[in-house]
Amino acid sequence: MGLEGTYIEPAGTSNGRVNNIIDTLLNARIERFRQLKVQREQVTPGDNPRQSTWRPWLPTAPIDAVYNGLHAGEYPSAGTLTLTNQVTGEFEYSPELEDGDTLYISYYFDYFPTPVLEAFIDQSVDLINAGEPATSYTINNAPAIWDGAIVEQVYQLCLEKLILDDLLWVPRLIFADPESVVSQLESALSASKDRLQNQILPGLKKAPYVSSPTQVYWDAILMGGGQSGFHGGRIGYGKTRGMHINRWFGR
Repeated sequence: MGLEGTYIEPAGTSNGRVNNIIDTLLNARIERFRQLKVQREQVTPGDNPRQSTWRPWLPTAPIDAVYNGLHAGEYPSAGTLTLTNQVTGEFEYSPELEDGDTLYISYYFDYFPTPVLEAFIDQSVDLINAGEPATSYTINNAPAIWDGAIVEQVYQLCLEKLILDDLLWVPRLIFADPESVVSQLESALSASKDRLQNQILPGLKKAPYVSSPTQVYWDAILMGGGQSGFHGGRIGYGKTRGMHINRWFGR
């Protein structure tokens, strides 16, 4: 599967934080599975445009076409391949294939394209929000200290997708030894879950990294008074220290 070069393009979303998480923090961990190469996929005769099995293609990566044993670009009679839609893996080939012709293409595709990773980031923020104490952040306003936890959670979602797609890999032989790869993925997933639960998440939501009114609630219980103007003051307010008129009459 070895990479001949890195052809992953920058995320390029409208959200700078998402771009930084993908390009700077996440890619180094998933690049070997994000950028995959398909060797010698056979193209059957049919009308243009044709579509590859895997997509989206990495447009800056080399594409190799072998027509009737000849490499396109080396011999005029080998024809030409033109990528027409990188996202859907559509391409055109000239000349038309006839019975008895053979055409094999080798190309790189992106197994975790930016829209998938962006969705995983949003899902990861929701998963972290669901932990106690519950919060309601989005990727736009979550504390910067959350980035490490978000990346770890996205990494786990990527590993789970690879493991679940094991049946896809076996017949296509994208990995030479799928069983060995899945075993390694499961080990990496287990280690990541342990790291997230025992090293990253503990203390992540302690003050001041919880959202209001969550902060007010925990202040009232743990620190003897709320901080919000909604209660009209700091001393003697909150869920467990609410003002009761009876206390002024010795009851």
